[in-house]
Amino acid sequence: MARPWLVGLLGLSLLAYAVPRAWFRYWQLSESSVVYRQLGVPVVNRVAQDGALVNALIRRHYPHYRRVHSRRSVAAVVGNSYHMERFHVAALLFFLFTSGYAAVQSQWGWAAVLAVLNIGYNLYPIWLQQYLRLRLVASAAARPLKQPPRN
Repeated sequence: MARPWLVGLLGLSLLAYAVPRAWFRYWQLSESSVVYRQLGVPVVNRVAQDGALVNALIRRHYPHYRRVHSRRSVAAVVGNSYHMERFHVAALLFFLFTSGYAAVQSQWGWAAVLAVLNIGYNLYPIWLQQYLRLRLVASAAARPLKQPPRN
């Protein structure tokens, strides 16, 4: 059986899934992509699972591939970005709580390792989702996208 504190911290962090989407703007780092660029978030975008590197590899075999090609696909990507951000917020909270627990137990090495890894595995992906939404909104406003045919 897992330790009760571990299950409790997991349950507490899963409350992030109950946060309404409208609240996400309150913890958004910036309304400008410049701040995200200064923090190196585009570098994370290059190596992320749907990032520039993966898209470049897909386009080698399928030159016309575009993840965002219509207003409907923009809406789908934005919706997915909120889901991914919510997941990383829950994970960030869990590992933040776990790091705090390790510190209370005087396990300073574990507390430090968990805190540092949490930045790379959860905080930067949260910022990445915010950055991508900013770029999508700016891109959609700058140029009209093709409307998919109605059936």
